[in-house]
Amino acid sequence: MTNEGGELVEVARAEDVPEGRGLRVQVGPIEIGIFRADTSFFAIENACPHAGVALSEGTVERCVVTCPAHGFQYDLRTGHSVDGADGFPIPRFAIVERHGGLWIETELHDDGLRRPRPLRRVPPQRSA
Repeated sequence: MTNEGGELVEVARAEDVPEGRGLRVQVGPIEIGIFRADTSFFAIENACPHAGVALSEGTVERCVVTCPAHGFQYDLRTGHSVDGADGFPIPRFAIVERHGGLWIETELHDDGLRRPRPLRRVPPQRSA
């Protein structure tokens, strides 16, 4: 259960996020990968659902991160696998750039810990 009290927490500087790669940060108990793609920043849970490998160690091209272990690819905009094989997307989090800082919205849980506030799930994008 969560309580009110959304709060932005600065997690990195924009220049800390390498081009074509990710940056690993910790927000409460959750490890997050931050990525720069198509002039935007994206934040997703930093574990490939296939093997738990850190996605921040993978490569980024356009809005797709490729897992370094087995080559699985995930759309940073939706969290879904590019091939549409998964029904459970990687959790995504709101990230804001302000004055060169990168901020993630958090929420306070009943256990007293702040965790990143997840974005709502979106359906996978299907090719026509």
